[in-house]
Amino acid sequence: WTTSNSDNMSNETEVGENVYKDLIGFLDANRSDLRTAATEAVIAVVDRDGMTNLIRHGVVKPLCKLASRESDDTNDQSNTNALTALLHLSSNGPSAPQCVEDIMDAGGVQRMTEIALSSSRSPSDNDGWRKRVNLSLALLANMTRTERGAVEFVGRSVPDEAIPTSKKNRGWRRRKKIVNTIKANIAAAFVTVFI
Repeated sequence: WTTSNSDNMSNETEVGENVYKDLIGFLDANRSDLRTAATEAVIAVVDRDGMTNLIRHGVVKPLCKLASRESDDTNDQSNTNALTALLHLSSNGPSAPQCVEDIMDAGGVQRMTEIALSSSRSPSDNDGWRKRVNLSLALLANMTRTERGAVEFVGRSVPDEAIPTSKKNRGWRRRKKIVNTIKANIAAAFVTVFI
């Protein structure tokens, strides 16, 4: 009894497809231990082909949902792990641009902005909250490497209210003050997050 190479390849492909489907199922599971184990499995994939296969099989969307999921269980690390996995997948390898596109398709800009602007739910979770905020900011930075991500994050144009106009050209001082205020707010946000 012998099997051909094409039969072996077909069986390996089928097994591989099932592994990815199972992994996505675990990411969507109700049990926090399964979600955490699944996110740890994604983080453990470090080779380029494995990362490409994860992205190609649709792991990004469930990771985005999981990243923004609130949990009352203090031992549930799945949302922080999901952010770590997304950052890893969107930072490395030839499939990183596709990962960024998939993150944006899953509403990632809004999700990561909400996390970045969130506040700690309890004093005991300050370290975990800081880590989630830092990871979400890093993901926003990865998303803004593309034109679509930058436009989605900042918008196509500055609102009229943000830059006042003056018929006598006296508005430049006010515009400069607004720009300096915006810069100071952004700098303060980064100082607060990274300290």
